[in-house]
Amino acid sequence: MNQATLTSKGQVTIPKEIREFLELHTGDHILFETIDFENRVVSLKKDQKNTIECPVCGGKGFIYESNESCFVCDETGTITIVGTFLNSLFLIPFNKYRVALSIVQKEIKGKIGCTPTPQINLASSMYSRALLDEVQSVLQAVLNREYK
Repeated sequence: MNQATLTSKGQVTIPKEIREFLELHTGDHILFETIDFENRVVSLKKDQKNTIECPVCGGKGFIYESNESCFVCDETGTITIVGTFLNSLFLIPFNKYRVALSIVQKEIKGKIGCTPTPQINLASSMYSRALLDEVQSVLQAVLNREYK
């Protein structure tokens, strides 16, 4: 059995054996669940939210060529996918970096039951148009793959 000590700040270091077993890494979220209230038994497990490496910065947290903070992953290197990539775009704190996101989906005349790929548009007075176009292109490519 593994053991850990609670600090004065309420923090515990999860033993290495348990971290490896649960495949926990820095930044992972852990869920706690009471499984036996009477005997005060709690389980912990890795939150299995689907996260992907940020396609813009490649998991580095900054945009390599410009050395700017990556506003897509909020400098974390990962993006949490909730449902679809399109849905997840709305969870990204673009406004924190003074970037505006708009999604446009046009109807295709004469095509019944056809859902066209939404088009991503980014705008900002803080970043160059070239950088925004590059980021927009990467995000659009991911979205295009989702809509194939």
